[in-house]
Amino acid sequence: MEIDMVLGLSQTSPQAPAQQNLAPQYHVPEIPLANVEHPCRVKDIDKGVQSLGGNRTLEKLLNSTPGTSNIAVSLKPEDPFSQSIVSRPVKTNSIAFKVSVPKWTGRKRKRGSDDPYVEDPSYATKQTLAAEDVLKRLRDNPDGYHIEAIGHVNETHRFRAMPDFVSSITGVPLLEKVRSGILPFEFDKIKDFKLAPTKGVSTDIYIPPPKVFDLHRQSYTYLYRQNPAIRVKHDSTTGQTTTHNSQQPARLVLQPFPSTAPTLPTVMPSALQPFESLSADVQSGITKLRAFLTTRPVITRRVGLNHIGRQHQHHFKLLSQYCGYQFRSGPWRDTLVRYGVDPRSDPEYRKYQTVMFQMAPPSANWGLGGDQRERVARQVERGMVGWTVGEEKWRWNRAPRYKPKEGDEVTHEFDGKKLWTDGKVWQVCDVTAPLLKELMDKSPLRVECDLESDGWFANGALAKLRVIMKDMINLMMNAALQDDAIAEGAGKGPSEEDEAVWKDIAELMPDIIDEKCLDNTFIALKRKEIRLEELATQVRSSSKRSAGGKYHEGASEMGMFNPKRNAEVVEARTLAAEADHENESSEAESEPV
Repeated sequence: MEIDMVLGLSQTSPQAPAQQNLAPQYHVPEIPLANVEHPCRVKDIDKGVQSLGGNRTLEKLLNSTPGTSNIAVSLKPEDPFSQSIVSRPVKTNSIAFKVSVPKWTGRKRKRGSDDPYVEDPSYATKQTLAAEDVLKRLRDNPDGYHIEAIGHVNETHRFRAMPDFVSSITGVPLLEKVRSGILPFEFDKIKDFKLAPTKGVSTDIYIPPPKVFDLHRQSYTYLYRQNPAIRVKHDSTTGQTTTHNSQQPARLVLQPFPSTAPTLPTVMPSALQPFESLSADVQSGITKLRAFLTTRPVITRRVGLNHIGRQHQHHFKLLSQYCGYQFRSGPWRDTLVRYGVDPRSDPEYRKYQTVMFQMAPPSANWGLGGDQRERVARQVERGMVGWTVGEEKWRWNRAPRYKPKEGDEVTHEFDGKKLWTDGKVWQVCDVTAPLLKELMDKSPLRVECDLESDGWFANGALAKLRVIMKDMINLMMNAALQDDAIAEGAGKGPSEEDEAVWKDIAELMPDIIDEKCLDNTFIALKRKEIRLEELATQVRSSSKRSAGGKYHEGASEMGMFNPKRNAEVVEARTLAAEADHENESSEAESEPV
C-alpha cells in the first residue's frame, strides 16, 4: 500500500509547487524500514552491520512482523566468545528522509572574497558529517539541497541493558584451540581439529564457567529529575555558580575517636560554624547541653535528649560538636564526653561506661494480644509487616521503638521492671536494678584501664552485668502482652525463679576471671537447671576477651572464684531436691487406688 503524506518544507526547495499557500506533497514508497539505535558511534558501516549479525540477520529482521522479533548487538564482533545485548523493539510511526547536500570539495576561501581556493587540511580527517555540519550546508545552499522520502519506519530497536560478564580464555589451551580451529567455520580448519587422545585424569582439567553470570539484566531508566532541595548560588565577586543541598544533614567536623586514641581534644574545632550565625533553636540547645555536661561530663544521646528536650533530636549531632567529642569503640562507646575530660584517666568515670544490647524481639507477634486477625491489623498499623495480597503472611522488620513524650525523663534508666525501647545503650550509673547496682558497686577495680572492653571494672563483674541485664530484657519483651504496656514503659515483673537464677549468677560466678581459673570457673548444677548453666557459659565467654590485667590490692581475694561457697549452695540445693522427691513419693503411696 502506498502512503501519501503532506509535509511542510521550505518553499525554496526544488519540489515546492507553484501555489505559495500549499505545502509540498511527497510520495512515500512502501519499503520496510526498521530503525536501530546502535549503542556505539558508527564510523564504519561495514563494522556496524557486522556487530548486528550481518546482512542476513538484518534481512530477517526486515521481513518479520514489526514488534515480533529483536536483534542483538555485539560490542566486540571479532570475538565470538563475547556476550551480546538484545534489543527491545518499540513500535514507531516515522518517515525516513534522504537529504542530499552539495559535496564538500575540500577547498575553501574567505567568504565574499575573490581569493583563490586553498586545500583544507581538516578535510582528510572528516569521515562523516555531524548534525551541525548538515544544518550549516542547508543554510549555505538554500536552493541546492534535495529531499526525498524513502520509507515508513514502523519499529525502532533500542538497547537498554548491559552486556554480561565474559570469562577470559587466555591461558586455556582447549578454548584457544576451539577459537582457532572451529569458530572461523572453515572446512579445512575444522577437519584438522582434534582433541588430545590421552586417557586418565589430567592435572590441567578445564572446568568451564557458567554460561550466564548476571541473571538480572535490568533496563536502565534514563530519566533524570533534579533534587528539589538543591539551591543554586551565584558569587558576585568571582562569577562562579555553585549548588547547595538545603536538606543535607550536618557533617561531623570532629569524627568519633577510637578508645585507644593517644590524645583527645580539649576545645571544640575551629572549623565549626560560628555560634552567632546559628539559629536561635540550635543556640538554645547548645547552651542547655553545655550546662548539663558541667554536672555530668559523659552522657549518651538518650540522656542528653531527656534533659534538653526531644525537640532537639533532629540536630543533636550538630549540638554535640560544640559541646564535646565522642568515642566510637571501647568502654565509653557512643557517649558524648565534655571537652577536656578523659574518662580513661580516673576510675571515678567508670560509672559512665556503657553497655549495649540488641533489641530485636523473638517473634513477629511480640507484644501483640488478641487473635490472629487482631495481631495482623495492629502489626500493619505499626509498620511491622510486609503484607502479601491473598495470603496471610507477615514478617518482622525491626523492634518497635517507643518515642517518649515530653516529661518522660527516665527512659535512660533501667530498674529491671520497666523497659524503654527508644535506645539500646545504657550507662552503668543509670542501671538502678538492686541486684545489678550492688554487683557493680562491689566490683574490684583495675590498676590500669582496659581500653578495649571493660574499662575500670573487673571482667567477670561486667560480664555478669551484661548477661543478667540481657536476660532481664529478653524476659520483659517475651512477657509483654499488650502494646499499651510497652508504650508506657511497663511490663510484667520477674518471677521468684528468675530472681533466684540471677542471684546465683551474681554470687557464684567470680568478679575476676583470669586465664588460670577460666577452666575452673563454673557452677555445679543439677540436671534440670539448664538456664543457669547457659547464663554461666555466657559469662565465661564474655570474660575471655579481657581475661588478665592488674587489680588493686585485696581485689583478687575478694573477686576470685570461691569453690567452697559454690559447693555449699549446691549441697543445699541437693538436699532440698531430695526432700521434695521424698514428699512426692509419700503422697503417691498414700493416694487410694
